[in-house]
Order: sequence, then C-alpha cells, then structure tokens
Amino acid sequence: MGFVTKLIPRSAPLRLAGGALPVAGARPDEGSMPVVGVRPYEDGDREGVLGMRLSTLSLYRRFFAGTPRIPAFYAETLSRVDHWDRDALVAVAGTEIAGIAEYTRDATLPGLADLAVMVADPWQRRGVGRRLVTGLTRLARARGIGELRADVLVDNHAARAAIGGLWPHAAAAHGEDGALIYRITLQDG
Repeated sequence: MGFVTKLIPRSAPLRLAGGALPVAGARPDEGSMPVVGVRPYEDGDREGVLGMRLSTLSLYRRFFAGTPRIPAFYAETLSRVDHWDRDALVAVAGTEIAGIAEYTRDATLPGLADLAVMVADPWQRRGVGRRLVTGLTRLARARGIGELRADVLVDNHAARAAIGGLWPHAAAAHGEDGALIYRITLQDG
C-alpha cells in the first residue's frame, strides 16, 4: 500500500482524495491510499507532534536515550521554530502528524545546520522521511545553509540507508557518544 504526497500550504484544511474529510485514527494500511501532505510546522502542530505514535525504539533512535514518550524539552524546542535559523516541516495524514523533519542552524557556523527526522512508526519505510528531508533541504539551501550535520546511532540501519540513498557520497565519523556524525554538503538544484 502506497500513499500520495503533495505539498500543502500552511493552515490548509486537510482532505483525503475525493474531498472526503480525514478519518481520525485511520492507519496507513487501512482503506484506500491516504494523502500525505507536507507543509511548514505551525504552533498548532505541537500537540500532534507530541502525540505521534512512536515505539520506545523509535524514541531511543531519535533522542539517543530511553524514554517512554517524547521528552518535555522537545516541546520547548518546537516553540522556537522561526522558519529561518530553526525550521521544520511536518507530514500530515488526515488529522495525524506522520512525521517531522527539522534543522537548526549552528550559531557559530551559519552555513551549517543540524538535521533531525522523526517518523511515526506506522509511516516508517513509506517514503515520508525522504519527502520531508527533500523539502527541508530545499528550504535550508535557499536560506544559505550549505551543509547539514546528522547524528545517527550506529545500529540505526534505516536512517543510515536513507542518508546513503539521498546523499550517496556522504561519509560519517564516529562521535564520542558512539553515534555516527554525517556531514552532508548540499548541492544546488
């Protein structure tokens, strides 16, 4: 079962194919092909992001710590999205936030930004993260960011494969915490 992705404007009402209203709680593997919209993060998305369906493994791979839910500090981080130095895109399926990708510009090296991606478990391995990162990369380049840094746990093979798929020449160094640190040069285009 695949899905359709389209870029939707901020605050646009979300509708499924044929103009139907989204069904709350619908899973991506139920019914017809769901529409996944990608749009800029808004303050009203905070609760949806904090309520994403994530396993403890997914949370560990995103936050590098065992936690039963998205950490409280992350909510504060989301409140600082300014759509320039810190930006985020969300993938929305019906009323559900299916994923979020964000960058944070390095204050001392303004051409460099940290990249982070989180996709709800039911939407993993369906291209949601790729679409989010592709859109976010375009925004970053337009804002003068020429390089991304991504920290990935060594055993996060899905993230490593995704980076390799988007940037085949990306190389990683081993960080002090055991993570791989990718430095990704963004190409024009």
